[in-house]
Amino acid sequence: MDDDGDGFTELQGDCNDCDPNINPGAVDIISVDGNGKPLPDNQQVDEDCDGTALLPSTDISCDNDSALALASTDPIHAARAMDICKLAQNGSWGIVSAKWIQADGTALPSTANAALGHGILPGFGPNVAPERGVRLLGLSSGTARRPGDPGYQSSFSKGYSSSYPAGVPFPSTSCPGVNTGTPFDSIGLELQLKVPTNAKSFTFKTKFYTSEFPGFICSTYNDIFLATMNPPPAGASPTGTSNIAFDATGEPLSVNNAFLDVCSPQTAGGKTFSCPAGTAQLQGTGFETHGGTTYVTTTAPVVSGSTITLRFMVWDSGDGILDSTVLLDDFRWSAEAGQLGTRSCTSGGIPGEACNECIAASILGDQGCCNTEWQACLGNTACQNLYTCMNLCTTTTCKTNCQNTYAAGKPQYDPLSACLFGTGGANVGSCGKVCP
Repeated sequence: MDDDGDGFTELQGDCNDCDPNINPGAVDIISVDGNGKPLPDNQQVDEDCDGTALLPSTDISCDNDSALALASTDPIHAARAMDICKLAQNGSWGIVSAKWIQADGTALPSTANAALGHGILPGFGPNVAPERGVRLLGLSSGTARRPGDPGYQSSFSKGYSSSYPAGVPFPSTSCPGVNTGTPFDSIGLELQLKVPTNAKSFTFKTKFYTSEFPGFICSTYNDIFLATMNPPPAGASPTGTSNIAFDATGEPLSVNNAFLDVCSPQTAGGKTFSCPAGTAQLQGTGFETHGGTTYVTTTAPVVSGSTITLRFMVWDSGDGILDSTVLLDDFRWSAEAGQLGTRSCTSGGIPGEACNECIAASILGDQGCCNTEWQACLGNTACQNLYTCMNLCTTTTCKTNCQNTYAAGKPQYDPLSACLFGTGGANVGSCGKVCP
């Protein structure tokens, strides 16, 4: 008998038939406390009933494999570089299928030029490492290579084009009157995934570089990165695309996206770019005089036990010159319900947005965002407040030190902390966006 209604009986390997989140179709997830901090190893749970829980001390990726070569043409290898590791077998969750595609979903041309559009990389320049494991996936409308890698070219037209994907072209939300152009030199990875029975959302990290900055802003030639999901979740943007990676205005990742923050501060195309992340992450990438984003985190909700199709695609818009590259890494399932959206800890392209995004991520317990990139947020004095300090603490001593530090006058006035710690037990939703 299946006592908890999760589709598995004890005879079928269910090791806890009183909890529907624990069964052979589930995924092991690191349990955290109320502050988003991982619980000790001895408090972790074996959700997938394989006899071993996923431990914070041994949370390693599956990409440490010599078979994952730079020029591998196996799309399963590409998924593993993103930390999507498990194959769906015997009704279990994991990768059902994987293939290389163009922007419209048709097969990628079987040419050497097309194959240069994807690469499994150990990093990108000396200052950009994988977010998890030792490798990441690069997709490029040019060559997904670093200077010095075999096949690298700084500007490379691969000589093919495709039709638009569903919902494209679309008008730019940040550039009125500008529509995307015909996809040239597109590259995409399509993954069909069986969702674990206990998963309610997933996250992945993206980093976008483009040669179009700063010379081509708000143009029909602006390259685009889309991450589409089918069935599409509510709120996908732009409307009709099923795209799940976009900024607060609904703009997909491009040179016009609000997340573009790795650059030299300047005014270009009538827009002001503050570039809070500076230029260090451009070094050794081939984009030294151009621009990009820091890692941004996309979250999307899923239906437990369902099958979804994800497509990660980038293309040259309107012609095959001036290329863009996207890095993909740290895909994770989560047992927590997730709200669709993409956020950055260092910039949202809007004054004060970095502070708000980082605080919001911390509230949600996003370890990859606000614990590994926290210094970027703390570098903004608007973010150095009592709440962010308190939220990172796990002990009474830490919280006391935090309160004492800020009681001494740093900062003199903190509207967010005043809201959160004021009367009425306010929360971040009721406080709204109060950072300067």
